[in-house]
Amino acid sequence: MDSNRSSSKSAFSLVEIMIALSIFAMVMLSVGGLLLMASRLGQASRNRIEALQDARAIMENLADRSYSHADLSLGNHSVTMGGNNATYVVTELEADQTKHVVLTLDYQSFQRSATIELQTVISNALH
Repeated sequence: MDSNRSSSKSAFSLVEIMIALSIFAMVMLSVGGLLLMASRLGQASRNRIEALQDARAIMENLADRSYSHADLSLGNHSVTMGGNNATYVVTELEADQTKHVVLTLDYQSFQRSATIELQTVISNALH
């Protein structure tokens, strides 16, 4: 009879197994939540990088235009690149013969609107 008691003491009871499984499940849910958050943050970063690349490409195209090109005419302009809508405003400083361009690009990041704004100055002397 003593041999039965000693063998039953070395085994895990059902309650101990249930407690261990509960702790394991809580730890795994926490880890899963962290992985989901990291995935979302990674996707948000990729969306922002893509939008920033689109905005820089638009600005580079504008900078390559001649000073008197229609795309650099004074006022508000709109353009679409990579599925993102952008607007830019051109103003002129006549004394310096420079144009100031402010580009605003709107993009979506996890059901949230976000905006990137870039600015540049284009000189008539360089074109």
